[in-house]
Amino acid sequence: MLKHSETLKYPKTIYWLLIADFVIGLIFAFILGFFPSAFLSFVDWPISDPDNPALFGYRMLGIAILGPSFASLFATRKDEWNEINVTMIMECILLLAVILMMLGVGHLIFLLPWSLGAVFIDFMLAFLLIIFAVLTWLEFEHVLK
Repeated sequence: MLKHSETLKYPKTIYWLLIADFVIGLIFAFILGFFPSAFLSFVDWPISDPDNPALFGYRMLGIAILGPSFASLFATRKDEWNEINVTMIMECILLLAVILMMLGVGHLIFLLPWSLGAVFIDFMLAFLLIIFAVLTWLEFEHVLK
């Protein structure tokens, strides 16, 4: 359970970040899995009609979020950087891809409105990305020394 080891410089910070990522992932998985229309209305996404068959894809996205979320939970059981590294890098890539999709595809290409809900989620994801990226970089530098 992420004990202090010679290969981890910030074990407690990484542990709590992975737990927070797991909880946030569960929340998004639940919301997208069961209430995609309400969530999409909150962020002013154009597909928010409850009868729209495209909502099935968002439900699938909600279920797919469970994979990285549980990977974060399982990574908390490890205590060596080489066992956690893949999860940390995967989260960085996933968060960057979601941010680019929301900002680039949603707002810049399709000119979707900038709702307060979407901006809040973008900032939350950017904050998580920065934390994951910085900790990944710091741990990588620490292991190389």
